[in-house]
Amino acid sequence: MKVLSLARHAFGIAAGVALLAGCSANETTPSMGSGSVALQNAGGYHHSIHELNRLVAMTNREGKGVPAARHSIAHSWHHQAPRGTTGTIWADDPDYGSVDMIAYPSGTLVGQTGGFEYPYGNCSDKSGNVYVADFDIEELFELNSSGSVINSYPTGGEAFGCSVAPNGDVAVTNFDPGDVVIVAGPDAGQNWGGEALDWPGGFDLQGNFYVECADESPCSSPSLYEWPHGGSSWKRLNFDTTITFPGAIQLMGAVLGVADQAPSGETAMGLYYTQVNGSAAHVVKTVTFIGADSCPYIDWATSWGSLSRKPNGLQSKKGIIKKIVASEADCSAGVGLWNAKKGGAPIRTLGPLSGEGVKGTTFTK
Repeated sequence: MKVLSLARHAFGIAAGVALLAGCSANETTPSMGSGSVALQNAGGYHHSIHELNRLVAMTNREGKGVPAARHSIAHSWHHQAPRGTTGTIWADDPDYGSVDMIAYPSGTLVGQTGGFEYPYGNCSDKSGNVYVADFDIEELFELNSSGSVINSYPTGGEAFGCSVAPNGDVAVTNFDPGDVVIVAGPDAGQNWGGEALDWPGGFDLQGNFYVECADESPCSSPSLYEWPHGGSSWKRLNFDTTITFPGAIQLMGAVLGVADQAPSGETAMGLYYTQVNGSAAHVVKTVTFIGADSCPYIDWATSWGSLSRKPNGLQSKKGIIKKIVASEADCSAGVGLWNAKKGGAPIRTLGPLSGEGVKGTTFTK
């Protein structure tokens, strides 16, 4: 596995533990509240999911089922969302090998889809389906709006993040070998190779794809790259700011949200609200964020959710994003809600949901 030259966000350690262990050593589940538990139907999948003693479990690389004894937490359940729910926050939870469904705005944990090994980044489409990038299994899993796994797509690498284009293309960014693979949609099968282009990227409304690269060859320093819609190669953009430590990119309505994990040293995490014109990328606003209790670490290495009327990554140019939800990672092991325009400390923290902490988040109506 490729080792990050900048190890600040501690992903290598966490992923290494997950890769060696195969599943969490924590055999307890988060609090589910009162009421009965209804297991999800796992039908409609391709080859990576099967029902094992009514537990949703995945096959490992050797093709052997994950024993229920090892994965007592590998289950799926769902409660009815409380009244007043307007959307769902989907949070990847590698500690429990699950994707947690959190009702918004109540913050109630209403469901889980279990059996993953190391779910990291996620994204959603206009139909309300959610895609989960599993780093260890090296596949992208598609869940419907109720949390049932309905499809899976091999990624050919350590799946780190994903994005959905307006035309339906689903792109996966692989941490290793550092490429972008279109696993579904009209352009399925395309591979946009490039060493060090291994941070979760995102489409804009025209279907152009953007990603940050690290300071490894061919990047002499952290940079912003574009794969134009219908293009055949990467194009380095003239970005009018310096990226200190690369992170994820995703659409934020009329602008791109370009993450920087260390714009102010160890005191904050930043988003550059960016407009692209030809080969030039211009920052129109910089917003810095801190975690709960002034904790500096917010997981901009993976996806965040935009609380808006449109699905993540498909907002219109006039779409107004007032709040975002993201992993607080090392801060509270939960997710935080922030004012998207002002940043600063979270308006509210949901969790903690597990011992290790949430990774990617996305939001659906």
